[in-house]
Amino acid sequence: MNQSEYFRSEQFQEDFRKQVEKDTWDNGLPMVYLNEEGDIVRHYKDGKIEIIKEKKMKGILTRNEEGVWMVKWSDLHSFGHGTHWMYTELSNDSKIIKYVKDDEVRYNVLKEGLEVEFEIITSGYDKENFTLFNSAKLIFPEVDVFEKEQIIKEYVSNTGYLFSIDTISTLRDGGTKILISRGSKHTPFYIHKDNHTLHSSYPPSDDNLILDKPTQVYIFDRIEKYKNDCEFNLREVNNILEKIKLQ
Repeated sequence: MNQSEYFRSEQFQEDFRKQVEKDTWDNGLPMVYLNEEGDIVRHYKDGKIEIIKEKKMKGILTRNEEGVWMVKWSDLHSFGHGTHWMYTELSNDSKIIKYVKDDEVRYNVLKEGLEVEFEIITSGYDKENFTLFNSAKLIFPEVDVFEKEQIIKEYVSNTGYLFSIDTISTLRDGGTKILISRGSKHTPFYIHKDNHTLHSSYPPSDDNLILDKPTQVYIFDRIEKYKNDCEFNLREVNNILEKIKLQ
């Protein structure tokens, strides 16, 4: 196995995991990493996980002595001596500023001193000691919302109707997901058990693969709405269980 094959192998992942545990848990320290949601967390040996910083963060654009663009941000306040600043280099795809004006997305160059929103992403690692390299990816929530709304408007214009997801279930075929929507106009959608792609009928195949972007975006929006409804209902049930009194 050559070096390139090793870094892509399961053996590398196992060696990496053991080395991280040796450097952290075996020394009484927590692991610090990005979780699947993009939050920076401390993970202790006993299983306890603490979120250090939420995925979306705010900082100020600046450049170092070599002219490299970075985000200056703070997570701490050093007592009465001002703010403790941290510097993270911008990711390779964070080269412009995006914003919405006059009902359209516009672009501008990076400017020092500009306050921005960003998230920390893993951009690589040291091949000798496995240290992760992090970078700051600029995010533009206002632009994301605007673009999503425009795509959904295109979907509605093309189809003429809306729907909500009522139920998401797993079929007994090894994992295919079925999305059952409210309303008589819609047949269920399906998510492929292996590829996780969207399909318009069963069984999922290349012939019924949903490739239309407005439809994809709208279905994903409906799944997010379904998730939020489920979380709200769960909180309501938990509140009832905490307060109910049996006679």
